[in-house]
Amino acid sequence: MKSRFAGLKLRLIATSLGLIIGGCMLGPDYHQPATQVAPQWHEAGNAAVDTRRSEYRDWWNVFNDPVLSRLIEIA
Repeated sequence: MKSRFAGLKLRLIATSLGLIIGGCMLGPDYHQPATQVAPQWHEAGNAAVDTRRSEYRDWWNVFNDPVLSRLIEIA
């Protein structure tokens, strides 16, 4: 009985390992697609998204979460 489960376990591990390895592989004909990227951020000159404003500095305080505040303080 024990050898039956050992064989099943071995097949399950081998199958799982094969699926994991196979899922990570890309085909030999893969080519990275061309993408269009803007030379600069579209909203760079917009005053509404100015990151130097003080209300953006401590944005996480809106959650009123002492754990989050402590983690950010530690970081």
